[in-house]
Amino acid sequence: MSKKVYKRKRSVFQVYVKSVFADYSTWTIIAATIGTLVGTITAFIKKNDFAPLAVIALISSVAILLIKSILNITSHVRDTNAYFFLKDDDDYKTKLIKTIKDSLTPNYKVIGNEEAGYLFYDEKVNNWIANNEIALNVTKKRYQIPKDLRPLLPFVLKQKLKGKRVFTDDKKVCLNTDLELGVKDVNISLTRYFDGEVTSELSSKRIRSKRDLEFKFNGLDLIYDFDLNKVKSLANNSLSNRIGGTTLAITNDNYAILLIQGHANMQNPGKYIPSGSGSMDFADTKGCKTLQEFLIKGIERELNEESSAGFAIKETKLIGYGRIIERGTVPEFFGVTYLTCSRDELQEQFDIKNKERKIGFVDDLIFVPLNELDEFIEKNKADISLQLLIYKEML
Repeated sequence: MSKKVYKRKRSVFQVYVKSVFADYSTWTIIAATIGTLVGTITAFIKKNDFAPLAVIALISSVAILLIKSILNITSHVRDTNAYFFLKDDDDYKTKLIKTIKDSLTPNYKVIGNEEAGYLFYDEKVNNWIANNEIALNVTKKRYQIPKDLRPLLPFVLKQKLKGKRVFTDDKKVCLNTDLELGVKDVNISLTRYFDGEVTSELSSKRIRSKRDLEFKFNGLDLIYDFDLNKVKSLANNSLSNRIGGTTLAITNDNYAILLIQGHANMQNPGKYIPSGSGSMDFADTKGCKTLQEFLIKGIERELNEESSAGFAIKETKLIGYGRIIERGTVPEFFGVTYLTCSRDELQEQFDIKNKERKIGFVDDLIFVPLNELDEFIEKNKADISLQLLIYKEML
């Protein structure tokens, strides 16, 4: 078994274990742990009159955890088939998009279409990010899926594993601060890939119970504050706010590098995407003191993983930031990377690296003359990802 396949199977197991143990109360775990430790230590003390009681405490503690685990596993197996997505729920998605767009203040612009999706952004904020260093604060608090959503974990996991799409439950980065004009520092924290799949990525859907047909999940409730009639802030919503990053690489002979996204991907399968895109890894934060340093490190890693262009990176500049409406208004950053190689040199490097890949996350490279990029996007707009469409406006 290859390391990549093993890692994906391990990720599925980790997500399932997390869903099984998610609703353990703190006191259950503490009581069982103390009982186990005290029982173990006392049982092995020589000439101890309490040894029989210690053994009973030890066995009882283990039994509590075992019984609770069996009950949870049984419940979660049952829950994989206890819910269903509303099919053809386009009216709800349309309502969600309209609600968000109508609530935005005039300083925001919206990019997108029905096929690709929609993103909103503020030009002044983007200029601030491009020209001012923003301090990066890594908090110790880890993101936790809201308690009322945890029963949905087995069902969502089963839905995500249908077909040939795969994921790894890697450590990702949660943005906890809203980026506004004049912001000087941001807080980020640890989240995991699947945290986003069961929160942000479901925000344009609704889930009902097969048992009583009640709605158990309404995505709009997670991203919209009906009391204030506006989008919930990143600091106050209950989503994982997984940071995404994208870059468009340009060769030294002025070709923009596009990719055809592989069908194994969770996002944009089969569509044209920029040269490197994905969610930022928590490891990308290591050694970074500013938001910009962290983002550039992350999107250059994505660029190398997908386009094999790491050997020729000259410079990356951030040009934009926005929030994608249908995906829980997740934060997405955009950059441009200038390369020192030609299109032919990059194609050769890509072909070599692509032979080593066991799973096809990228089907092919596409080279488009930079001065013809707008025309290419317009001509192929039905197959263009939102991330690529954005460059038509921001570049």
